[in-house]
Amino acid sequence: MAGTSNTGEDEPPRAEMRGARAAVWGAGQAAPRPFGALGDLRARLFAGIAADIRAEAEAGRLVLWLPVLFAAGILLYFGADQEPSLVACLLLTAVMLTATLAARARASSFAVLAGATALACGFTLACLQTARITRPILIPPAGSVRLTGFVEHLEKRATADRILLRVETAQAKGLDFKPEWVRLSLPRGSALTVGAGISVSARLLPPLGPAMAGAHDFGRAPWFAGIDAVGFALGPPKAVALAQAPPAAVRIAALVHGVRVALAARIRLVLSGAAADIAVALVTGDRSSIAPAVEESMRLSGLTHVLS
Repeated sequence: MAGTSNTGEDEPPRAEMRGARAAVWGAGQAAPRPFGALGDLRARLFAGIAADIRAEAEAGRLVLWLPVLFAAGILLYFGADQEPSLVACLLLTAVMLTATLAARARASSFAVLAGATALACGFTLACLQTARITRPILIPPAGSVRLTGFVEHLEKRATADRILLRVETAQAKGLDFKPEWVRLSLPRGSALTVGAGISVSARLLPPLGPAMAGAHDFGRAPWFAGIDAVGFALGPPKAVALAQAPPAAVRIAALVHGVRVALAARIRLVLSGAAADIAVALVTGDRSSIAPAVEESMRLSGLTHVLS
């Protein structure tokens, strides 16, 4: 029967129960909830976030957060303990994008979903880039390697020159595959230009990893740049005429390098000394001529970032 418990005793009406609670806690007050303070804090936090989103949207600044969240997604990828599934990343991004488009009529929901989609896009793009450039790690041979290729980048440094060589041929006993790009240190003053074909004997190593767990990984940037090996020349390189024509990227790099050299020469016609060196670095990006004392002075004054 309604209002009767299984034990046969009458249950008090609900109105009487509410009246009893009101008498204890006071009229108009709810009984305290478990973790009530935490719930109130959460409600205030979400309300504050919603107010901030509305303020950013009204000021037209909400879109500026998309590249920030995109970059945060890339950082999340590199902070992952293991390689995520590319298929799962693509599916998640597609779902987030669909949900964002479906929520266009609701401003707050659209803003939150757009930010989450930007985060997912950054994560997925980093995963895609890793999958695209994944290749075997070079196992260097015990001896030297005879390389021929095109100089794609040239840096004049205080102690040695450094080049990025687009390899055409690589000959060595025990070499498991031909590297695509190699970064080599050469004796300072090598008469090289970007786009030149050369032949050089070198010792190769895979890009160096971190010195200890958690330390900076020196091999990450070269690996993502497609550099398969680093090393040093065992002698001066020789200019050779290669059968293959330089790739388009090498021709463009040679053109840009020629413009930079011409700009540097023009600057040195007008300026001299440290002023010319700094001006060349600012205009062309070539810092090799800046004296160590000048660079140290700029570092101490907090101006080194100007030359970066």
